[in-house]
Amino acid sequence: MSRMMMRALALAVLLLAPAAALAEPSRDPEPAPDAATLLARGDGHRSRGDLDRAIADYDAALRADPTLAEAHHRRGLAWQARGDRRRALADLDAALRLRPDFDGARASRRALVQEIERLGAQMPLQPPARK
Repeated sequence: MSRMMMRALALAVLLLAPAAALAEPSRDPEPAPDAATLLARGDGHRSRGDLDRAIADYDAALRADPTLAEAHHRRGLAWQARGDRRRALADLDAALRLRPDFDGARASRRALVQEIERLGAQMPLQPPARK
């Protein structure tokens, strides 16, 4: 290859490289929402009555930070609104195990227990033993 052709080829590469970079922008994946964002989004779903999506966001918040008592509390409220008192009670208990001084979770648990008593529901605290 002649020297002139090599220069022409090098010049073409230099000129076309920026165009190629512009043609396909890099697509960095969006960062996953943090736990606070997931909690807020879950609250929005719960306030609109979309309990499945609220629970999914609270689940995701707990995957991001399993020690987040507030996520257990809010998911418990969503389970209660959905009518699943057993899961609600389990989540409220988990929130209180993580933060024994959590007055909001304590009040929610007290209200749930009163609801269960009022309805006369029989809920074993432990699942039945498997045979």
